[in-house]
Amino acid sequence: MIYWMPHAQSEGLPDGDLSTLGYNQAHKAAVWLAEKTIHSIRHSTDSEAERTAEIITRVLEDADIQPDRRLNVVAHAISRATLLTVSKFLDDTEAGTLVISRPDSLLDVLPRLCVNAAALQRVSTPHPTGLILLERYSLRRYTCHAWDLREHLR
Repeated sequence: MIYWMPHAQSEGLPDGDLSTLGYNQAHKAAVWLAEKTIHSIRHSTDSEAERTAEIITRVLEDADIQPDRRLNVVAHAISRATLLTVSKFLDDTEAGTLVISRPDSLLDVLPRLCVNAAALQRVSTPHPTGLILLERYSLRRYTCHAWDLREHLR
């Protein structure tokens, strides 16, 4: 399983720090993820994603953490190049990886890569730290098992 989530809530400024709520969201996600098999964390290079990843690695101490510029995709205007970038990233991503990126990069791209896309037609942008669970179906195709999973925030 690949776990993908938007970064925790920020103070609202571009490349700003996380809010107090954001710190709590990241910590709660880390505690929930500690029960899963997470061996690596990949995040976009924006500061909110990096900070979210750092908080999570305080709990998931053995996870390898690395930034990946391919996750800097902002999908306001979906293009073939954007889809290809994300699908190639996923091809290089092993099960047991947590991916952290901007929320606006998820809504237009991930449903198009999922074989169960019809079930995702009315999804909205995931909540900060709302998890998306992906499983490889075939080359460049995935099954989305959950969208905006928030049980860790309760």
